[in-house]
Amino acid sequence: MSNSKLYHIYPTMKCNLSCQHCFLHQEVRDQKERMTQEEFRSLVDNMANDFALDPSAKFAEVTIIGGEPTLMPPSFYTKNIPYLRKKFDETNKPISLTIVTNFTTTNALKRYAHLFDIVSTSYEWDRFDSQKLILGSNSSKKENWWKNLKEWTGEGRKVAISLATTTETIENWEEMFELLYSNGVRFFQVNLMHPDGELMKGILSDEDYEDFCSKRLSILTDPMEKMNHHYKAKDNTLWPSFEKEAEFLIALTLWLDKKDDKDLVIYPINSHKECLNGGTGNSDIACPASGALCVTTTGEVSGCTIESGKPNMISYGNAFKDDFQEIVNSELRMKHTMSLDLKPVECLGCEYYFFCKGGCSFRELFWDRSNPNAECHGLKSYFEFIKNNYQN
Repeated sequence: MSNSKLYHIYPTMKCNLSCQHCFLHQEVRDQKERMTQEEFRSLVDNMANDFALDPSAKFAEVTIIGGEPTLMPPSFYTKNIPYLRKKFDETNKPISLTIVTNFTTTNALKRYAHLFDIVSTSYEWDRFDSQKLILGSNSSKKENWWKNLKEWTGEGRKVAISLATTTETIENWEEMFELLYSNGVRFFQVNLMHPDGELMKGILSDEDYEDFCSKRLSILTDPMEKMNHHYKAKDNTLWPSFEKEAEFLIALTLWLDKKDDKDLVIYPINSHKECLNGGTGNSDIACPASGALCVTTTGEVSGCTIESGKPNMISYGNAFKDDFQEIVNSELRMKHTMSLDLKPVECLGCEYYFFCKGGCSFRELFWDRSNPNAECHGLKSYFEFIKNNYQN
């Protein structure tokens, strides 16, 4: 939604998994800090105030994320989420409140899940392949995840599945979706792969990765700098080509049609159809950073969820030390969002630019603009399919 604000809160960056496509660097996941109640409530006060003061913001998406947020004591949520609700209710504008968990442990989660509108968990076909056995158990984390899911849905609880377009997931997508659907899942969120964090390290050559790291900050803050850089994945073992992503979304759209289930929602496919018909943009493809505030465990603020996972992240300021409105209006935030918003001429001339707004700047680094037949990072052929088959 173009008139929505995104607020992401990271109570902890620590995680009990180590996924190879995670947007958090390993050294960030190893951090032991936890957000205190006082820090959390101060942050909520500032976010609710920012939402109230923004006349263009009609809706807020508030997400508790990590790291693994269930590693926090249950009392952290039972005491503080009602406080968050109260403060945002005072704005007299609606919100959606989500907790994102890896679902490897659900006993504590059941004590406070009712406080959230959405419980979301990630699952990809290869998500747990490199994970070790659970301590003190003969089962793997993948087996435990499925056990937790079946128990959760068997008790009549709803869960949203968030997945990234890894190569193995795309190659096995139909079996995976059928399996999840048969186990009671009716809400899916498909996220296009964002090349940063551990993923960028895995898909680039050592030389290219070193080059990217040395220029990363200038790419994100100098509007002209990113136009001078282009990278190519050394192979597609982990991250598929843009063509494969587009083909997957088209096949998934047809699968959704075939199910003909009014309770089944695949985000963003459903919203893509609505937005294309309405001629409006969509933040599922367009970069949402200009309308987002993501605050890490230690208080550092950025507009990009992916940025929050960096050891040397672009921080507009510290929410626990600096004036929040000064952070929101900071010069660095302006430079960052301006750089993200600047797009190549090839994007500006595309009939779908109104919709994707040029997509993700990091994905753009892998788009071969010199080849007019190359699939773009926004997946133009998928948009054409939606337009040709679903536009009223």
